[in-house]
Amino acid sequence: VALLLHMEGNPGQTVFIDEKNAVMTGSYVNYVSDTKVFGTSAAQLTPGGSLRAIFPQPQSFSKDFTIEFFVYFKSLGANDYLFDFSYNGFVFRHDGSSWRIYDGRDINLYANRPALNTWHHVVVQRRSNWLQLYLNGIKVGEYDYGTATLTSSTLTIGNYGGGGAYTPNCIMDEFRITNGVARYLDNFAVPTTPF
Repeated sequence: VALLLHMEGNPGQTVFIDEKNAVMTGSYVNYVSDTKVFGTSAAQLTPGGSLRAIFPQPQSFSKDFTIEFFVYFKSLGANDYLFDFSYNGFVFRHDGSSWRIYDGRDINLYANRPALNTWHHVVVQRRSNWLQLYLNGIKVGEYDYGTATLTSSTLTIGNYGGGGAYTPNCIMDEFRITNGVARYLDNFAVPTTPF
C-alpha cells in the first residue's frame, strides 16, 4: 500500500494523516462528522481546496495498481478532478456526464451521472494492460492502456496538481493506493470495514 487515508479527525481540523508516511498538506478541506462511511469523520472539499501528498520516494506505476475511495457528490461540475498525479500526469475526473482519465490522452471510461447525496465506492485500477473502472463493486468500464508508465512524487486529491477551480463539491472517505496489485478480478461486494 503506497497511500492510506482514513480521513479521521475533528470537525474543522485540516491536518490529514497518511498511514504510509507521505507528507500531507490540505487547503480548504475540513473533516465533517455528519456524513461519513466509516469511523468518526470524512473529508469535505470546498472550492479551490485539495489534499496533496508528497511520497517519501517517487512512485512508479508501470504495472498493476489499484486506487480506490468513497465519494459523496453534493453536485456535479463540468471538470471535477478527483485525483491528479503530478500536474495532469494521470488525472481521474468527472466531467458532469462521464468518468474520464487524462494522461495526455482523454479517455472516456464510462458515461454516467452518479446519484447525488449518496456514497459511491470508486475503483480505478490497472490490471495487465487494462485500465478498469468499478463503481459500487461493478466493473463499468475498461480501456486498453498498453504499456504506459507513470512516475510521480506527488498526488493531489480533489483538484488539479497546480491548483485552480477543479474541486468537486463532494465529501471523500477511505482513500487507498495499492501499487503493484490489481485488487479486484471481478465484480465484488463493496467494503463494509475501513481499509
